[in-house]
Amino acid sequence: MNVNYAVFIDDDELMLKAIRRTAKRLFADWHVSLVDTPQDWRKQIGHSPPPDIVFCDYRMPMVTGAEILKDIADAFPLAIRVLISGDISDDAIVTCNKVAHTLLAKPFTDDQLIEFLNHVAILKTLALSEQERRLICRLSDIPVLPNVVTQLRTALADNSTDLPHLAAIVRQEPLVAARLLQMANSAYLGYHRATDSLEEAIARIGTQLLQAMIMSFAVEKATEHLLSPKAHQEVCHYTEQYAQLSRSVMSGLSNNPMLIERVFICAVLSGIGRLIMAALSESDQQAYEEFCNTHPQPAMLISAFLLTLWCYPDNLHEELLKVQTGPVTGDTDIVHVLLLSQQYLCLENEPAALQEWLNKLPQPYADAFKSAGKIK
Repeated sequence: MNVNYAVFIDDDELMLKAIRRTAKRLFADWHVSLVDTPQDWRKQIGHSPPPDIVFCDYRMPMVTGAEILKDIADAFPLAIRVLISGDISDDAIVTCNKVAHTLLAKPFTDDQLIEFLNHVAILKTLALSEQERRLICRLSDIPVLPNVVTQLRTALADNSTDLPHLAAIVRQEPLVAARLLQMANSAYLGYHRATDSLEEAIARIGTQLLQAMIMSFAVEKATEHLLSPKAHQEVCHYTEQYAQLSRSVMSGLSNNPMLIERVFICAVLSGIGRLIMAALSESDQQAYEEFCNTHPQPAMLISAFLLTLWCYPDNLHEELLKVQTGPVTGDTDIVHVLLLSQQYLCLENEPAALQEWLNKLPQPYADAFKSAGKIK
């Protein structure tokens, strides 16, 4: 029985035929509707059941993909909206920002489409209320990931990819490459010799951290136009502090390098939702307040949702969605570290309140935060 529903709207019959063939072979658990007369999409889709995702071509005669997706948002507020385009220029990206949740560049492969639909199916399983889903799907100005992120993910999935190839991809974004070199020479990695080689920087950082940092840097760049320079800088600075503190605390609790790296990555990528919330506070105060009143951790909620939509590996959404206000046990846990690090940063300039807070923590956490505070 089909439990998921996807709609493809395109005036290109060849494209729709290719999707039909792929759907029959590979989308066993998806019902697929193909709309070849875009202006009549309402008649062809109907209203029951509502689609989980709608793909729409960017350039079509009679009506544009942007116009259709704007109407889709009103008719099916819980549907994921995807703009399909062979044009990844700034104009296309700005258009996508306003009407779609993401952009799918032509030509795309069967594997890319399958991965995308798999992650949309995961989105449906997340423990979110209908109100939380509506708020997220209502978001406009969601950043479109630069091509460097997609290229890097594809390259890392290929076992034959070497360091020069990865470096060549990163060099397409000079500012991102510079940030990566800066990180490779930072105290975080603990190397005593500086490097100006991008290949060596990538080798030092490792593939998991590389993916996270490239996505983080790319989203920072893509959101610069969405909020004031001061607010953007403040959010980025907070996320950097938050990630370094979370890593230091986890280092005090565990000598497991995988655990230490994962908590750092979770904290870094939580900055995605933080940037979007900051942009929302400047552009739509009512929506911002709705998010704050609906979920205790709106930035974590948005980050988890978008990372899943963007097909980020490793199921990081699971930890991010669990960061809620609640009791903390003495067990070493990524979610505890992420939550408590937020609380520490809120209190660090209030010595009396900070000491009272530390006194209430399980002893291993209190010791880890005291040690991390000295490091900072």
